[in-house]
Order: sequence, then structure tokens, then C-alpha cells
Amino acid sequence: MAPKPDAKLLRAPTEHLPFNDKSFDVVVSTLVLCTVDDQPRAPREVRRVLRPGGKLLFIEHVRSDDEKVARWQDRLLPLNVRLMHGCHCNRPTLDGIRAAGFEVTQLEHGTITHAPPFVRPLIVGVALNAGGFVKSPLFVAIVLVATSLGVIVPVLKDSNNISSSFGQLVIAAASIADFGAIILFSLFFSRRGSTSLAGTLILLGVFGLVLVLVGFAIAGFEHSTSLSRVLQGLQDTTAPSPTRATDPPRRGNHRPVVVRVTRTAYGRALSDGRGFALYRFSQDRLRSSTCYAPCAAAWPPYLVSKRPSAAGPGANAGLVGAVRRADGGLQVTYAGHPLYYYVGDRHRREVLCQGVTKFGGKWYVVAPDGSAIA
Repeated sequence: MAPKPDAKLLRAPTEHLPFNDKSFDVVVSTLVLCTVDDQPRAPREVRRVLRPGGKLLFIEHVRSDDEKVARWQDRLLPLNVRLMHGCHCNRPTLDGIRAAGFEVTQLEHGTITHAPPFVRPLIVGVALNAGGFVKSPLFVAIVLVATSLGVIVPVLKDSNNISSSFGQLVIAAASIADFGAIILFSLFFSRRGSTSLAGTLILLGVFGLVLVLVGFAIAGFEHSTSLSRVLQGLQDTTAPSPTRATDPPRRGNHRPVVVRVTRTAYGRALSDGRGFALYRFSQDRLRSSTCYAPCAAAWPPYLVSKRPSAAGPGANAGLVGAVRRADGGLQVTYAGHPLYYYVGDRHRREVLCQGVTKFGGKWYVVAPDGSAIA
């Protein structure tokens, strides 16, 4: 008897795949992208778990190219979503795949037989994860050249800066950026098979010319310094960078706990002290959470190390509390409702999952009085 395949079945939302970056060679998507809640995010998440050069094999509903059929797809969408398990057959799915950074290498337009006309349009194809950092070598090359010129020209205009260790480091960094730009230009043309022998020689010639020019520039410095002094000069002129506003919210309590009110696209709603939106779950009972793995992977609970005692502007301190979860964590509550983050909200005041149905209930941001903003 043939051995059983070693496979693991895991249920998880496509927008939040519980896998490390670059984990798979192939991902298969069959009538998936029409049902996900956040279609722009889903193919980006698929691309994240694919290795560079990995393939997405897809069979998906798509918006019809026939304007008449497309209008019927829009009109019958509410009915189709209800009857067909959330299927949005009018989505421009192919555009979403390309917008996520995939390069569509094979594509066929077909139809689903024995189906109503408005759900028949279908696309079947293969999309390639073109790579990680270098999404478009030509674009990155242009950015590198522009950036290097933008920092090197002011330094060259000021002889004092040229002779300083920091100025030398700036010129060296700009030169390295130029080298990288040349390499990326070469990658761009070679990927399209248009690089002839003459083109390759021209690229090598430009590369050599840049090397010579940089060599003359470095040799002409009147006050040359060692690498250690260059690095020391950079250290002396560089201040520690502050925490970025786009950093993800902290899940622990490394600072005083504050629940405040922030203005969002859905009106005034609760947020943590940094301005990241907080949600409540319709399936939760008062002072009791029902959201655990894998639910808690998508909506992490707002956990603290001690009971909160403060409320920020607009929030009612008397409504702020905490409840002990079944997994041992202490979760912040407001008016008795456990509070959660949404893992996709990466910016302050951002609300990407308002009114979404997942894990048996709906997720809402919270009004200042503790009610759900529907």
C-alpha cells in the first residue's frame, strides 16, 4: 500500500498567514481571492511567504470585460455574497495580483460552465514572485542615482565638508550607490533579454569610469583619514533616531497604560496611548474573552502587566479595567468589553477591519461610551 502523504491541514485567514517569510516555492489559490475580506492585502501576504522566484498558481473569479455583464455583477453582488459564501465575483482580481508585486507569466481567460452568466468569468494563470528587495531594478537604480547625486553635490561644493571625515563617508556611500545602480541597470536589461555584447561592454565601461573618477576624488583629499576616524566622524554627527510613527503598537505594558479617544475615519473611537485603534468582539461576554489562537494572531489582545489606572483625553477612567484571560494574560477592558488590536493596522488612527465578520462574530471599533461603532 502506498504511504500516506505527509501533509498538515491548517485553517488561517489569507490576509494573515501564520508562516515565516519566504517559506514556500508554490502557492495555489482556487476561488479564494473573491471571498477574502481584504483582497489587496491577501496577495501581498501570499507574496511574503513565497521565496523569490516562487509561483502563485491561481484560478479565480474576475470582473467581466463585458460592461453589460459587469453591471449585472455589481447589481447581484449582495445576493451572490449571501448565497455563495462571501464570493465577490466582480473584483478586478488580476489587477490585485499585479499590484501586489507579482509578474503574471501565464494567463488564460475562461468561463465556469453551467453557471449564471454573471459568475462565469474566470482567470487561470501563473504569477511569479520576481524577487525580494529588487522589485524593479530600473526603478531602484534611478532612485540610487538620484539619491547619491542629491547628497554628494552639496558636499563637493563645500571644501570644508570634503576634507571632513563625514564628507568623505558621504562621498563613499554615494559612490557605492552608483555602483549598485549600474548593476541594477544591467539586471533590468538582462531580465528582458535585450542586453547584447555591445550593451554589456558599455555598462562595464561606465562602471570602470565611475571607479576611476571616485579614485581621483579620494586621492585629491588634502586631509585623508583612516576608516576608524571616518566612522568616528559619522558617530559624532549622528543622533539616535526616534521611534517611528509607523512602528507596530506595543502589545505589552512598557509604559503607563492609557486608553484615549482618537479621531478616525469612523468618528471618535478608542485607541491606546500611541493612537492605535482598539476593537471589541461581538462574541465576547462582559469581562470574558473568547478570542484565542488563531483568532488572537489576527486580533492580538491589548495585554498589560498590571491593572490600568489611567485614561487619556476623551475616555472615561471609570470604564477602564482589566480581565484575566484563560491563557494567563491580563487584558484591558472598557465598559467590561475586552479590547484588541488588529494586526493589519500599522499606522496611528488606521482602521482596516471595521465591521468585519471573522471567527464567528463581528469586529468593531469602540465609541467613547463603550458601545460598538456599527
